Amino acid sequence: MEKDLFGYTKRPRKRKLESALQKMDSQSFSSRLERLQYLNKIIPKNLGFVFSVEMHYLLSEAINCLINGQCVATILLSQSFIEHWLEDKIEQEKVKKQGKKNLATIVKAMKENNTIQIGLLDKIDRLRKIRNPFVHFKPNEKEFNIVNMSYFNNQTPEDFLYKEAKNAISLLYQVSITNFN
Repeated sequence: MEKDLFGYTKRPRKRKLESALQKMDSQSFSSRLERLQYLNKIIPKNLGFVFSVEMHYLLSEAINCLINGQCVATILLSQSFIEHWLEDKIEQEKVKKQGKKNLATIVKAMKENNTIQIGLLDKIDRLRKIRNPFVHFKPNEKEFNIVNMSYFNNQTPEDFLYKEAKNAISLLYQVSITNFN
């Protein structure tokens, strides 16, 4: 055992923090496994992607966040990945864009150019609106805030966010396997 400055033997302090972490791990294991099984169902098999390092981190962290039940982070990271993916496709296809590059502008340009299915673009735009209250201040009376959205969907905010996080990461994969016109 190690001795401190005064010659007293120090006991290892790992016990308290390690025990707390192990307890948390065991309590959340079945939920994390359920979310991992969900991901296993939706992640395309035998499909490889080539994208930037930033997109790699967005994707891997979105997956990890969903597994760990971090729904807001999953929504934000999935939306960011989709925005990067679409921006890359716009650059490749030379789709006409108006003004600054943001997801609303990208969706508008893709609708005008009939680049991908309107239904898919509508889902992307809805995800953007769900993400907005987390990155921009929105007064409570706005349509797209968590309290209103969960209330109108007859869900708790936690259940609503979990459903939307699953939808966001599913949409991420749907967009990444979609053919562009």
